[in-house]
Amino acid sequence: MGSISTSEPALFYQSAYTTKHPTVVSASGLYLTLENGQKVLDATSGAAVSGIGHGNKRVKEAIVAQLDKVEYAHPGYFQNTPSNELADFLVQTTQGKLSRACLLGSGES
Repeated sequence: MGSISTSEPALFYQSAYTTKHPTVVSASGLYLTLENGQKVLDATSGAAVSGIGHGNKRVKEAIVAQLDKVEYAHPGYFQNTPSNELADFLVQTTQGKLSRACLLGSGES
């Protein structure tokens, strides 16, 4: 067997850093806590938690309730009630400016 190089981390991803990334150990509200204890404002604007806040109890309860029903069903083959309800809500609350909604899992779809 050949040897595996350990000079590079096993996890590969793009980064804004040229050195080691800070490691987040916890998060609450709009703040991340790094392994050195430093608190930083989560202003990355990537995931929904950036606007909602980390650890939002209401969001967590809704996620757990949905996980107890079904974790995932591919939207190309199946419908699900939360997606249908969200699309209906989005259309109904735009005073006719929106007639349909397309729900995607990320900004890259």
